[in-house]
Amino acid sequence: MRELEKARRKMGSNYWFHYYFGGAYFLKGMHSQARDSWEIAFGFTNQYTLRSRIRTVQSFAVFSLQGEGSSMSFLKKAMSIDKENRTAMELFEDLGGSKDVDNNASKKGHGKGKSKYGNSNKKPDKNKSKKHKIQDNNRFSVYFMVEMP
Repeated sequence: MRELEKARRKMGSNYWFHYYFGGAYFLKGMHSQARDSWEIAFGFTNQYTLRSRIRTVQSFAVFSLQGEGSSMSFLKKAMSIDKENRTAMELFEDLGGSKDVDNNASKKGHGKGKSKYGNSNKKPDKNKSKKHKIQDNNRFSVYFMVEMP
């Protein structure tokens, strides 16, 4: 983390820097910083698959911070940006969402009148949410590192 902090001065406007910085934060359990770093990365790219990917990884952090409702909001945004984002679809369904998602979500990833970090302040139910793939750090690691667009 210290080395990444030093690199920020040189690479502060680089999409990949903020993407990987967010991943490092996430894996250290610093979910709020991960979400924010990914939000910065989102602003540095217009490529739709990368923007969808960022919303998907943000859903992992937001799940830990705010619970299912907020996480599902990010997954909906990911699917509305890239309808082929299989991981977002699988995670959304695993959280109890329908395959038939409203595709009218904002392409910028923020709905009108809503917080950019989702709508729910509800913490995940520890017993109920253990089954969710979105809590699986191995799944996050595979998606984050292996399935690069």
